[in-house]
Amino acid sequence: MGFSFRKSLSIGPMRVNLSSSGIGYSVGVKGARLGVNKRGTYVSLGAGGIQYRKYIQNNTTNNPYSPPAPLPATAHGQLHTITSDEISQLSDSDSQDFINELTEKASKISFAKWGSLLLVLLLSTCLFGYFGQVTRTKETIVPKVEIIAPSGLKIRQQPDPEALVIGSAVYGSILPLTDSTMKHWYGVSTGGYVSKKFARITFIPETKQFLRIDDHPQWFWTGFTFCLAALLGAYIYLARIDKKRLTLEINYEFNDDLAQVHTGFLKAFEQISTSHKVWQYLHSEQIDDRRRNAGASSAITRIALNGVALNRKPTRHLVTNVPIPYLGLRNTELYFFPERLVIRRNNQFAAVFYKNLHLTSRDSSFIEEGSVPSDATIIGHTWRYVNKSGSADRRFSNNRQIPKCAYSEYAFRSGTGVYEVVTTSRRGVLDLFTQYIARIGEVQQRMCIN
Repeated sequence: MGFSFRKSLSIGPMRVNLSSSGIGYSVGVKGARLGVNKRGTYVSLGAGGIQYRKYIQNNTTNNPYSPPAPLPATAHGQLHTITSDEISQLSDSDSQDFINELTEKASKISFAKWGSLLLVLLLSTCLFGYFGQVTRTKETIVPKVEIIAPSGLKIRQQPDPEALVIGSAVYGSILPLTDSTMKHWYGVSTGGYVSKKFARITFIPETKQFLRIDDHPQWFWTGFTFCLAALLGAYIYLARIDKKRLTLEINYEFNDDLAQVHTGFLKAFEQISTSHKVWQYLHSEQIDDRRRNAGASSAITRIALNGVALNRKPTRHLVTNVPIPYLGLRNTELYFFPERLVIRRNNQFAAVFYKNLHLTSRDSSFIEEGSVPSDATIIGHTWRYVNKSGSADRRFSNNRQIPKCAYSEYAFRSGTGVYEVVTTSRRGVLDLFTQYIARIGEVQQRMCIN
C-alpha cells in the first residue's frame, strides 16, 4: 500500500513544499510567486496581477525593460515601412522558454494525420491489389458494326437521313453495336445511328477477364470493413499519442477580483467589433507637393485586417481555459494572452510580456478619398487640389471636396522590435483595451516576476 505526505515550511518569502512526489519551493511577495517543482517552473500572479501557470524549463534569464525606440523620421519622398523586425528577434527573455516549447510542438508532424494517410495507402494497395487480380478469362464472340462504305459515312443523332450529324466513321471502322432491330439503321455506342446500306454486322472474338472481386464480392466488402475498422482504431491510438506530444496546455486561475479584471479585458477588446472598418498601416511617405495631394503631409498605405476574433489560438494544439483575443495582420498574427502578446508568422512564434510592450493610442486625421465608413467622424473637408490658404485651386476643373475623418490609431511597439499600427474608423474602440494592457504591464514591472 502506498502513502503520501505533504508539509510546507516558510522561510521568509520562501516556501518549501515537501511531499512524496518530491521537493518544491516557491519564493515571492504577496500577490506574486515564482515556483519550481519536478514538473518545471510556473508563474502565479495574484492580488492585483494575473494568476498564470505554465510549466517551463528552469533557465530563464532576466530581461531589463527598455523603452521602445521612437519612430524613425523619414525624409521627403522616402518610404517608411511599418512592420516588426524578424520574428526571431521579437521575444523578450521572459518568454523565450515558452516560445521554444510552442515552436517545438508546432513544428512536430502529426502521427494521426500522416500515419493514418500512410495506413490508408498501405491498406488500399493491399486490398485492391489482392481483389484486383485476374483469376480467370473467358472467350466470347461479340457482334460489332463494321463500316463498308469506301468513303466512310456520317453518324446521325436519330435514325433519319436528315437528322443532325454527330460524328463520322471511315472505311473499316469497328463500332460497338447497341441496336440491330431497326430495318434500315444500326444503333452504335456513340449514341448515334449508321445506315445499314453502308455498314454490316461482323463478329469479333473478345477475351473477358474476371477479377477476384467478381468471384467473391462478399470477401471484398468484409476486407474493406476490416480495413476501415483498423484505420479508425489506428487513428484513435495515434491521436492519443499526438495529444501528449503536441498539446501545450496553459491554465489560468483567477480570484474574484482578477476574474472581473480579465472579463473587462475581454469586453474591452470586443469593442473592436463595433468599428465598421479596421486597417493595418503598411507604409508612410512624406509628401512634397501638398497642393496636389489635398494638403496632406504624408501618404499612408493601409489594408483591411485579415481577421478579428475574441477567441482564437495560435495553434490548434494549444489548450487554454480562457479566450485569446486575436488580430490578423498581413503576414503576422497577434494573440493577446492574459499576460503577454504572442506573435505568429507562418510557423514561427514570438512573445512579449505586457511590461515590455508599449501600446499607444491617438486620434489621427485622415483625408478619406474612398468611401467614408458609416461610423467615421467627419471633422472637415478639403479640396483635392488645394492652395496654401486652404481654398480650392481653380486651375483644375475636376477639383472636388474630400472629407477629413478622425480615426483612432493604435501603435504596438517593444524594445525587441515589435512595431505594428492598427487604425479603427470608430474612435476610441480600443482605448480601454490599451489601458488594461498598460496596467497589467505596470503590475508585472513592479512584481518582476522573472
